[in-house]
Amino acid sequence: MTLDEHVPFLMVPKRVSKERFDTCLECEHFRHSLKQCKICNCFMQAKVQFQDAKCPDGRWGTWYPRKTTK
Repeated sequence: MTLDEHVPFLMVPKRVSKERFDTCLECEHFRHSLKQCKICNCFMQAKVQFQDAKCPDGRWGTWYPRKTTK
């Protein structure tokens, strides 16, 4: 398998999930008591970890590893 092939449910690096979650923490649509988005109703501590996940308010999007060149 190469980096060009898409596999669903791949996880992002911890720094990316932290950046995403930090963005959620500052959002007016974030329900702090449940750590849940009021727009999509997702539990954000889980959602921010998936490569294909996107913020429904457009604050962060999908993430893919950079292609390496030889």
